Amino acid sequence: MHNENPRIRLDDAVRYFDTKANLARELGINPQAITNWGDYLPELRVYKLMQRHPQAAKVLIKQAVSNG
Repeated sequence: MHNENPRIRLDDAVRYFDTKANLARELGINPQAITNWGDYLPELRVYKLMQRHPQAAKVLIKQAVSNG
């Protein structure tokens, strides 16, 4: 078992919520902010998603781990 912080791939999260706009709405942020992210959600956004949508976060974290 490793001690890394949970990670969620941006592409997986967008696919889960259908659009970047929907993802932004679920996180309570401006959709424009997402364009500044890299391949992964920022750590604080992962934790916010874990609070607001724990089941979605669990699925997305598992996908990120299994996809490397």
